[in-house]
Amino acid sequence: IADTGIICKVAEGIGFDHKWSVVVGGQTSSEYLGQKMSYEVPSLAAISPKLLSTDGSTGITLTGAQFGPESTSNVVTVMYRSVKYPNVGDVMTSNKMARNCSVDGHAHDTITCVGSAEGIGTDLAFWVVVGTQTSNISTKKIAYKPPHVASLTPVSGLETSGGDTVTIVGTNFGPAGIGNVPSSRYQTAPETAGATALALLSKNATNCTVIVDHVAIRCTTVVGVGRNVQFFVTVGTQQSNGSHAVTSYAKPKVKDVAAVGAVNIRKLQTIGGQNLSVTGTNFGPLGGVVDNVVGLKYGNGTLGGTASNCSVVVAHTEMSCKTSVGVGSNLTFVATVGGHQGDYSSDYVHVAY
Repeated sequence: IADTGIICKVAEGIGFDHKWSVVVGGQTSSEYLGQKMSYEVPSLAAISPKLLSTDGSTGITLTGAQFGPESTSNVVTVMYRSVKYPNVGDVMTSNKMARNCSVDGHAHDTITCVGSAEGIGTDLAFWVVVGTQTSNISTKKIAYKPPHVASLTPVSGLETSGGDTVTIVGTNFGPAGIGNVPSSRYQTAPETAGATALALLSKNATNCTVIVDHVAIRCTTVVGVGRNVQFFVTVGTQQSNGSHAVTSYAKPKVKDVAAVGAVNIRKLQTIGGQNLSVTGTNFGPLGGVVDNVVGLKYGNGTLGGTASNCSVVVAHTEMSCKTSVGVGSNLTFVATVGGHQGDYSSDYVHVAY
């Protein structure tokens, strides 16, 4: 429209509240103080991949619209947090920023980030900031990867009284810091024991803490028994699968056997039923039940028997049993605790019927 109107196409860009001025014949008008112009607010539709490494090494791709041009001057910010919990500023709930993000391509619909922030948790919702304009919070959510256990140290010899340190090595344990309080439980591996033993040995380790960011946790064992014990680790609200690596409590060891009362330990009755007091190490906690937790066998390579009614009477160091029907001399003993059998030894007291 001559002298009074101009029609233009808007250049690609970002931001809001842009002011207008006109240049005609090298002369620039004053800024128009009326209606200002804004680009559309960015809109976020999808995020990939679905799982991020807790160490922040996983690249992220976001798709949507109105992300602006592919330009070094278009500095986009990608933020996210777990919306499952209130933001209390810790490693699981705080706002996080993805790393080195930029618009990818000329369609204004894709942002790529070199990596995420370190973190743990699930239900991660994202939003983007383009030219000070903030997108919607994504309805689609992703998560950090669950922890994975690769190895355990030591592999055997844990005291049944507990208090030993176990180092768990793996991946996606998260960073050490406020809010990352890992936990661990352990149980007899399914291929080692049936349902009864599994029910008997399911323990929660104590004092678990990340000692090397993302890859190592240290925990303290509790009172227990058993062999081929697998560990599970929980980080945030995510639990690992049972570890293929296993460890074991120490084998029970019989040190001495005495007959209760006036019974001569070297002249036991062949009809059985006589009380024995057995001392040693790693017998486990009080209340052991024969065949499930505590058992006692004795023999000389040819003859022998299995004691009955065995139970722990002094935690970890003494059990009581009854002799079975039998014959023989020079009998040595071996204890079984939680399916974990010790070794016969010539150091044991020799017993005879």
